[in-house]
Amino acid sequence: MTCCDSRGTERLEAFNEFISKRLAPMQLSTSHSENFRAGGRAADLGVVQLTHLWAHNAFVARRTRKLVSSGPDHLKVMVQLHGSCCISQQGGYEAVLAPGDFVLYDTSRPYQIVSNGSSRMQAVTFSRDALQLAPSQLERVASQPISGRRGLGLVVAQYLSNITRQIDAGGRSFSCHLADATLDLLAALFTERLDSSGGANINDGKIGLLLRVRAYIEHRLGDPRLDVAEIATAHHISIRALQKLFESDGQTVTGWIRTRRIEHCRRDLANASLAGQSVGAIASKWGLVDPAHFSRLFKSTYGLPPRDYRAKALGRMSPGLVPGERTQLQQNCGP
Repeated sequence: MTCCDSRGTERLEAFNEFISKRLAPMQLSTSHSENFRAGGRAADLGVVQLTHLWAHNAFVARRTRKLVSSGPDHLKVMVQLHGSCCISQQGGYEAVLAPGDFVLYDTSRPYQIVSNGSSRMQAVTFSRDALQLAPSQLERVASQPISGRRGLGLVVAQYLSNITRQIDAGGRSFSCHLADATLDLLAALFTERLDSSGGANINDGKIGLLLRVRAYIEHRLGDPRLDVAEIATAHHISIRALQKLFESDGQTVTGWIRTRRIEHCRRDLANASLAGQSVGAIASKWGLVDPAHFSRLFKSTYGLPPRDYRAKALGRMSPGLVPGERTQLQQNCGP
């Protein structure tokens, strides 16, 4: 866990550095620089990063075209916990958030956050492919404010609020599945949002077919013989039609299979209850039967060989904790 507590002009830059590192490179400005006070705490859950921010003064944070070009390319869910803010994204999208509201936005596009006075917010950051939603689906749900006061939105808001309280308390009881559970819950919320957005029925047309194909692939990931021809035949379409279905969302069939297999392997390697299974056995279980190929693929995706990733996930923290770096909570972090 990392922490930042900023006061006054000299510390404004420190807060800017903190949010730039934890969220995305940004430019921060305020009309209260002399008495500016803000801070934040962050927890790294491996594939998900949580950041809790608070500010006692109004501020504007901008992610300009120049900053976008320097990366990173992530998706972010911002939850308003106290006060209000306005998030505007290139393309004319704008979301005004009241307490309990949240929004998904894309860090690969310029955006601006205007916080109106005293406020608290939480950001959930993850890679673009983590939600398993097609680019066209992400486009439909991004920058659209979602109420956290009813339905599944309320469930998600309460869940994230509880995580925030654990971070604030210096909690050490994070489950090794917490990051995955967070992503699954967010994916369920945004899928429901797509279903009720007023467009075509999610079970009809290309979206419905794509979801059925993905479900079929998910069920067959453990079979190393799974290929494009089998998938096309199972859905009574040509190979070219299947390829175009994925290409229309900027993906490939083989790329999707590879991504899902390697993600399941990552989850199993970080699972303490599966520590007795060899790396090779886990890879084979998900259809990756060539150890050398699996090791190269895993390292190119997560930056570490599978054995090193497992050691980091399981060896550097007590059983039951999620993978990720963590430092001692500082004592001067109170809001």
